[in-house]
Formats: sequence, structure tokens, C-alpha cells
Amino acid sequence: MIEGHIDLTKFEPFHKNIEYEHMRWKDKQQGFNFAVPELEAAYNIDSLQVGVSRNVPDDYLELFKSIFNISSFSYAVQKMFPGNILPYHSDKYGFFLSQHPGLKIENIIRYIVFLEDWQPGHISEIDGDSHTKWKRGDWISWRGATPHLAANLGFEDRYTLQITGIVK
Repeated sequence: MIEGHIDLTKFEPFHKNIEYEHMRWKDKQQGFNFAVPELEAAYNIDSLQVGVSRNVPDDYLELFKSIFNISSFSYAVQKMFPGNILPYHSDKYGFFLSQHPGLKIENIIRYIVFLEDWQPGHISEIDGDSHTKWKRGDWISWRGATPHLAANLGFEDRYTLQITGIVK
């Protein structure tokens, strides 16, 4: 896990004032592969959902372009509702790979920027390393098919900005 912090104090929070599309986790094209496939039946992920939006202000995007060393990127804001989990998995990067044919997964990097301070019950884990108690602007990252999970076992929505790019 790679981590850091971006100072967002000069930037107006935008994530609570945008419209979100409800998406189910089990999207066959863009979804994920369970880290332990034989345990997939233990999860009823058809009932789990997240809000997704691509409405990110340009000043945020310019900031991320200047900080993250990536040659091309896509992004999405995720609103994870209380009681939702994204089980231990690795990403397929379906949307990103459809935009970059021939790209190998090991050349993809994903950043998760936390848009609000951590709340009890909010959890991220990357390759067995748990991450909690983040502050607004903290970020975590991994490359390729690294297994990870996210959960909102608390009482407040969990907001993150997901940035996917090509490693330079």
C-alpha cells in the first residue's frame, strides 16, 4: 500500500451536492474477481450497492494531475452507504481497459482519495494492511490486481474519489 495526503482545505467539498447513480457491485464487465473465489457464495452482493458519480470539479482534477505521476486517468466519486461492503477482491478495470486496449493490468494504478474524515465503521484494506482513521485528503494506492476491500459498517455515508491511471 502506498499512501499520502493532499491538502484539500482550499477546495470546497462537492461530493454531497452532486447526483449519484446507484450501481450494484456485481457488474459483470466492470466488476471484480473475488480474492478467494470459492467464498463468493458466502456474499449476497446482489443486494449491495454504491452511489457513483463522475461529476468532479475541474480544480480537483487539475490538482490530482499535478500530484499523481500518471499518464492518463479516469475517475469516479463513490458514496458507500452504511451496511455495504466490497469483499476482498481484485479489480478487473473493465471501464479503463476498454479505453486503453492492450494495456496490461500490472501497468494500472488506482488511488483512493478520502473526501471526508474517517468515521467509526469505515474500513479500507489493501493486501492485508488495514487503513482507518484517515483525514480528508488522505489517499491510498495500489497497482494492478492487488487484493483489497472496502466497508461501511458505520452510520454515515463513506465518500471517496477513485482515480485510475497508467503508471509512467
